[in-house]
Amino acid sequence: MKNLIYAICFVLISSSLIFSQVRQAHVSFYGGDMSGNSFGSFIKTDKDGNYFVAGRSTGFNTNLDYAVIKYSPNGDLLWERRFNGEVNGNDEPLDLFVDIYGNSYVTGYSMYSIVSKSFECVTIKYSPNGETLWINKYRANPNTNSKGNSVKVHDNGDVFVAGYVGTSHVMDFFLQKIDQNGKSLWTNVYNVNSYMTDYVDKLFIRGDYIYLCGGATLNSITNLDY
Repeated sequence: MKNLIYAICFVLISSSLIFSQVRQAHVSFYGGDMSGNSFGSFIKTDKDGNYFVAGRSTGFNTNLDYAVIKYSPNGDLLWERRFNGEVNGNDEPLDLFVDIYGNSYVTGYSMYSIVSKSFECVTIKYSPNGETLWINKYRANPNTNSKGNSVKVHDNGDVFVAGYVGTSHVMDFFLQKIDQNGKSLWTNVYNVNSYMTDYVDKLFIRGDYIYLCGGATLNSITNLDY
């Protein structure tokens, strides 16, 4: 049995959120090319009521791929886009964002070496019509992993990605700034405690301030702390 990506839309019956009831409006399914399982992880809407779903989907001889699907408010499939990395390894989106213009952004990781099984951070921007506007790749060091966990867009159009770099034993978190054309402006790597695990799970922007939420290993006794 193969798993499918599905999205369910519910409609509020009552105007009061406290006493409201919901009814199912429609259900949308996506199975890719049916080569294997597909899993939806994130869902966002735009100002017109269209909704976007991002997840991982097994492709034919490509293992896991990015999958981004846009649906109309009625649940009709408008477009789907997939991303397969350069070595046909596992690729998975870890966050999805939709800006006020209907552009969609995904970030996550993509395998770039079968030998070392290492990953790079891959961030992609799609137009409202599903055109791939740019693909940004960030690789900290050879034979290490770089994964984007969160992506947000500033009011001026700059894109910020937060995630972690390192190995399964030692990780640091990073913050990357990308311009509207997909060019990396800078990437800062932060090490809270040497030879320990530091990671960022979520990124939030308010005005000119950027907030990061994650965890760090402060000592070997308590392991990961918040």
